[in-house]
Amino acid sequence: MTSALPARLPAPLDAEAVLCALVLVPSTYSRNQHPELYADPEMRRAHRRARVVRSLVRQMLMHGAAPAERGPAGYVVRIEAPALGYRREARLTDLEHDLVSYLFARARGENAAEPLGRIERVLARLSS
Repeated sequence: MTSALPARLPAPLDAEAVLCALVLVPSTYSRNQHPELYADPEMRRAHRRARVVRSLVRQMLMHGAAPAERGPAGYVVRIEAPALGYRREARLTDLEHDLVSYLFARARGENAAEPLGRIERVLARLSS
């Protein structure tokens, strides 16, 4: 019996594109199937950033959030749950903001064509 081995990853992968893939489909590059990916510090950072983005969207859906504020170094999202004594502030890059905007809109059944277009352009870098 033969086992199905994952295809070798092209090197080097674009960290921003990997971030998008891991946010949208977390199982895309599992650690068990792609250990070489996680040997690279940039890819480990992309994995951490993807977890932060996904958790931020979950909390925004649970507790609500004010619209992100544009700052000199990106966006700032604030979440507050006064009944729980909880407050979170996240600073996001433009791409992370696009991912949050897209996932938040999709979860609410809304259209987010503009962020999706930018995300798709970044994802296309995985195929080149």
